[in-house]
Amino acid sequence: MTDVSPPGPAAYLAEPAAPWLSRPPVVVDCSMLASVLFAEPTAPHALRLLGGRALHAPALLPYEIANVAVNKLRQGARADDVAVVRERLENLAATGPVTAVCHSYTGITLSIAGHAASHLVYVAARMPALGESQVELNKDWGNPEFRSCFSIDAHGTMSLGDGAVDYLFNRTPSNLARMAMAGRRPMTSEIPTAPLESPAWLNVPSSYLVCLDDKAVNVDQQKMRAGWAKHSVEIDCDHSPFFSAPDATAEFIADTHLAEVGS
Repeated sequence: MTDVSPPGPAAYLAEPAAPWLSRPPVVVDCSMLASVLFAEPTAPHALRLLGGRALHAPALLPYEIANVAVNKLRQGARADDVAVVRERLENLAATGPVTAVCHSYTGITLSIAGHAASHLVYVAARMPALGESQVELNKDWGNPEFRSCFSIDAHGTMSLGDGAVDYLFNRTPSNLARMAMAGRRPMTSEIPTAPLESPAWLNVPSSYLVCLDDKAVNVDQQKMRAGWAKHSVEIDCDHSPFFSAPDATAEFIADTHLAEVGS
């Protein structure tokens, strides 16, 4: 027999609605919190979005913030270098022509900050091409055996081991090599991933010194970049010609300075 009786009353849960139904929670990325913590330009907008809300942070948050801080430290070190070099060159250029000299990694810094100079000299240095990622260049730039001397900690700070002396100062007098190694310090400036938008050497006359017995940097890479420069020279020396070939190095810098900016 079919039951045709009317349905009974509906069942209701006798509890108040959950508080988050009227005001749903918001999932916030660590980058938004970091923008407030580090007073970034987007901080005011982040504060408006977070206004009136309580933070329920997972245990992972301190580690996320620490990671952001480390990245800012590494990027900030390079930015500080660039700011100091740019300001110094601009001040000097206001009084007359300036030749700026860079060595090794600092070719990146000068290529970013050197537009106020009258002449740039690259000594076994990075000379970034337009559109060239310096991180991608790493595999071709340095001697893999030299990279084995690098020690990089959890924060990305790089230190050189004692074995680096054989790659940086293989033709340098031993007393100067010892002095240089004793003065080495950790490096926090990271190599930029993005290509430089306007390397200074494209608009400022440049010179390049190739170190033919360089055990740290690929000599073929140096020669290629020397071909882009207005003036170049090849010297039979190690990666540190200011120690292993000081007279020839000074002569090249002085001669190219005179050729480009005069006395």
